[in-house]
Amino acid sequence: MPISKVLDYSKLSTITPLVRRLQAYRASGTILDIGARFGRDSLFLAKQGWRVTALDNDSGSLNQIRIQAKNKGLAIKTILADINTYISTEKFDGVVASMVLHYIPQVNVPRVISALKGATTLGGWHAISVQTDKNKLSSIPYLFKIEELKRYYGD
Repeated sequence: MPISKVLDYSKLSTITPLVRRLQAYRASGTILDIGARFGRDSLFLAKQGWRVTALDNDSGSLNQIRIQAKNKGLAIKTILADINTYISTEKFDGVVASMVLHYIPQVNVPRVISALKGATTLGGWHAISVQTDKNKLSSIPYLFKIEELKRYYGD
């Protein structure tokens, strides 16, 4: 696809408020963006000085991120992988999973969160947003129970 035909998805929707607030916790470091799709959060964080790794299961989406990053003079590492089976060989200061985990089967959630925790440095953080069962009309594969994520971080 010619670079002139690449759509800048970072301008189509607002940056997740949760991602915007990350600067209050830490100004920079390494971050893993799970389900990066077209790079909205990855591009924003890279522009803020984070060293970003964008993970997605769609090669076309990751190609869009690479092109946009190049056009903006940003360095973003991309990984083509399925979050259901991904095990990182790296450690990150932060993990972002914005509206992603409710797309994986419920049975995989504990293992995925455990793997993400294992890929996080001591003192690191996770910024996770999910659909909950409060949204009864949703057709999302798995709706988290209110407060459910807290159980996975009780240690």
